[in-house]
Amino acid sequence: LDAPIDVAEAENPVALVSPRGHVRFERVSFGFGRGAPVLQEVTLDVESGGGGGLVGRGGEGKSTIADLLARLLDPDGGRILLDGLDLREVRLADLRRHVVVVDQDPFLFNASVAENVRYAKPDASDDEVHGAIRSAGLSDLMSRLPQGMHTSVGERGKALSAGERQRVGIARAFLADPAVLVLDEATGALDPMSESNVIAGYEAVMRGRTTILITHRSELARRADRIVVLERARIVEEAAPGSFGIDGRAFQELFAAT
Repeated sequence: LDAPIDVAEAENPVALVSPRGHVRFERVSFGFGRGAPVLQEVTLDVESGGGGGLVGRGGEGKSTIADLLARLLDPDGGRILLDGLDLREVRLADLRRHVVVVDQDPFLFNASVAENVRYAKPDASDDEVHGAIRSAGLSDLMSRLPQGMHTSVGERGKALSAGERQRVGIARAFLADPAVLVLDEATGALDPMSESNVIAGYEAVMRGRTTILITHRSELARRADRIVVLERARIVEEAAPGSFGIDGRAFQELFAAT
């Protein structure tokens, strides 16, 4: 209880009404105080409605970028902008309403599928929940469950497989209707067919809005407008998919096995 607050809201925060979703990192650095920085002077720009792919080996700071964007952490140096506003000036409730992160292991409550999805928007209609579930590629699962979307998922979602839990988390994000969606290895437990269905769903839901894909799968990364390669706390390569030629050493080496 005596621990200092890591992220504090500004005294007079700015409200986000209808954000366009333009994300910019300006010379952002961050470390956990354990030696070498996790990110060092990272500059990254994702235009409104664009798609950015972040790739790199484990521990290179990809998930830290997601946490910084949702302002679960604040940078040690530099600044992060949403539509030109420093995140530290924005009302936290608005920021986390319009910037949604789905990670590899989303938390599920001991409640029904529908209740877990509706958590993102408590006043959502059944049709809206159905639509989010369908976009996340869960229709087949709902048809097999004894009570459909009203079937309980168990404590922490243990009645579902890892891939099914991920898709419930993605459905929850779709229902939130964010301006910026960050998928942090959120399809890592899915087979290629299920992942393809989810990709089709988010491309439809997020058309005209901003999506950031953090992934270790080369095929998924190539769905982004631009791919950024992180290595040793820095961006070492950045280009559009298909533009990584002989000079794209880091990208080619990263996905040599795939």
